[in-house]
Amino acid sequence: MKRTTSTLLATALLFGVATIKVDAQTRKPFGTGELPELLKPYDLNNDGKLSVEERQAYEKALRDARPHRPGITNPWDTNGDGVLSDDEKQAARDAIAAKMLEERTRRFDELDVDKDGLLTATELQKIPHLDPARIADMIAHLDTDGDGMISKAEFLAAMTPVEPPLPGFPLPQPLPALTIPAPPLLAAFDTNNDRQLSEAEVAAMLTALDKDSDGTVAVAEWNAYLLAHPELLPLPPFPLFQPFPTRAIPAPQMLMAFDTNKDRWLSTAELALMKTALDTDSNGTIAVAEWNAYLLAHPELLPLPPFPLHQPIIFGIPTPPLLALFDTNNDRLLSSAELALLITALDADTDGTVSAAEWKTYLLAHPELLPPPPPGPGPH
Repeated sequence: MKRTTSTLLATALLFGVATIKVDAQTRKPFGTGELPELLKPYDLNNDGKLSVEERQAYEKALRDARPHRPGITNPWDTNGDGVLSDDEKQAARDAIAAKMLEERTRRFDELDVDKDGLLTATELQKIPHLDPARIADMIAHLDTDGDGMISKAEFLAAMTPVEPPLPGFPLPQPLPALTIPAPPLLAAFDTNNDRQLSEAEVAAMLTALDKDSDGTVAVAEWNAYLLAHPELLPLPPFPLFQPFPTRAIPAPQMLMAFDTNKDRWLSTAELALMKTALDTDSNGTIAVAEWNAYLLAHPELLPLPPFPLHQPIIFGIPTPPLLALFDTNNDRLLSSAELALLITALDADTDGTVSAAEWKTYLLAHPELLPPPPPGPGPH
């Protein structure tokens, strides 16, 4: 009688193991489809459902707990407050996994008649109610090394939790905001004065600067923008409308052309050369118009924009495959509008972040995004 009972238990286990890989879609969900908090510690592979074996572990835990604590509904609520703390949840999962591993090891040893550490099709045929087709399916899904047998490691590996892949941004950090800091040179496009340039503001900037509409800003286009807005041009390294210095001063980068002896100082003679070149009205000062005229004649001195010249201004983040559903224009970038759609879809509690639970809910609703299991061997 004992041998018969063990064989029946082994049969149930193997059906449970096969269910993990083959018949996951047939498991009955609870209520709205989410496991109650009471049952979540038993979902060892994190698939949101209870397999045959996980359900048996739950039922056994209840049976074991009732003689010691009559009326108990959750054997892992050790302090009886009706709520599982994080520590209680982890302790429950660890204990359940250890018990299931012990039970599965014992059942494997019972089926391994010749004690060689491998289950063959012949050994599996001794289990009642398993036809050859079912045995072939089980071997195909559990035999990862393709030797036609199920090792103990392969048999136990089905208990390993399957963690869903992470998205293309950190959890549970706020989702990336598609804005760039607004440098002083581009402050005119910061229409809401938040010191950031949104996608719309960058688009307005591109419209203003990219005169030939080729999606890039050339040096000539950038210089034309600066010269149209002289208030953005850099000031000289001395006060405007003031008399020229009368003694040597360090030579700033913008005036290195006058440092004829390359000693990084402007001597009085070199300052006189600079005065001749810049002070076109000979009044002893440099007016804004005179300084701008000097910059116009030397565009290499103009400040560069805060993005590469001659390159498209790309505004977005690369779209990882897991988030391709939100790339509505299929440009492989997620714009701020597309990210807003993503946040609406994933951030169920509207706190601006995507928690691990919210991410798992999204993946479970889109199983086509989950990575496929490793391929099993062909029929034997």
